[in-house]
Amino acid sequence: MRLLIVAAPMISRGGVYSWLGEATPILRAADWTVGVLWAARVEATPASADWEARVEESGGRLARVRALPQAVDSAVADFAPDRVLSVLPQSDLACARSLRGTVPWAAMVHGRPYPAPGEGGAARRLGWRAAVKWAYGHADRVFAVSDALAETLREDLELGQVTTVHNGVEIPPAAELRPRPGRTVGFLGRLSTEKAPDLFLEAVRGVECDARVFGDGPLLAQTRAQAAAMPRVTIEGWTDRDLALEAIDLLMLSSRREAFPLACIEAGARGIPILARDVGGIREVLDDDPELGRHCLLPASASPAEFGARLTALLDDTELRLDLGRRLRQTVSERFALPGQVHELGRLLSATAPAKSAGSL
Repeated sequence: MRLLIVAAPMISRGGVYSWLGEATPILRAADWTVGVLWAARVEATPASADWEARVEESGGRLARVRALPQAVDSAVADFAPDRVLSVLPQSDLACARSLRGTVPWAAMVHGRPYPAPGEGGAARRLGWRAAVKWAYGHADRVFAVSDALAETLREDLELGQVTTVHNGVEIPPAAELRPRPGRTVGFLGRLSTEKAPDLFLEAVRGVECDARVFGDGPLLAQTRAQAAAMPRVTIEGWTDRDLALEAIDLLMLSSRREAFPLACIEAGARGIPILARDVGGIREVLDDDPELGRHCLLPASASPAEFGARLTALLDDTELRLDLGRRLRQTVSERFALPGQVHELGRLLSATAPAKSAGSL
């Protein structure tokens, strides 16, 4: 069966990029022929795709909006997929405009697809909300990467069925792992308002640790400027996930909102403990083990000072930290191993049939 994944306009190598690179070979091993449509501006190649095409995004905003549905049309004509999966809000809109019932299409929502209150102006927020509500209303199926995100989509966008398919990660063999007794604290994620790198920097100020910020995004320059006077903080930019995780002893998730914490389960797979706000799908990872919830979870409104105090307590108690890392690895191994999650997605895609007729849009 042939699957076209529409992942444009992907503008930075963040969580969706990582998911795409890891899921594609698993789908191919399960007898899917995988094509990827994504943006020319990402200077990388999708891992193991059978076919790819790039969207050239020259011109103004209106030209770019028009170009993506046309690129979907061309990709469908050239690659001839049996199913289409879109993984970004812009690609969701393009598929809703382009496919019109010709190919069964599922939208996989990796994060909140429109700005939250306080993120951008009201007109932009309401416009995006209306647009994605329209798009998902025409999808043959909608997936969300956490129960929390699925509930938001059902309630706020008045959608019917939204199916949760959690993100997953590869589980390294225990023999490849090293102990994490040090005091290096990491931020790993897109440098954007919702991921709150500014809160991370304020939290580690005054804490006896080395702090390393791994990621790229629209706040990179601002983050560098904020960290300039902090001698024990380094801003690494985009870094391969394995290299970034190998360099830290504890991962801090300062996110203001989070659909599902991919970095959390990536760290957990390696036995790295985390400290996170109770937002979005984070509790879905930590709830199974009371000790993880007690020590690794802070209230959604936690301040930098609260983060700093909890962070200091964890860094000072090496035995507790190592135990939390073991517990998190066990949870991730049992519930979020990547092959199982991708195989479930493939099974659901195979079962997806067109729900709309070509004339229904």
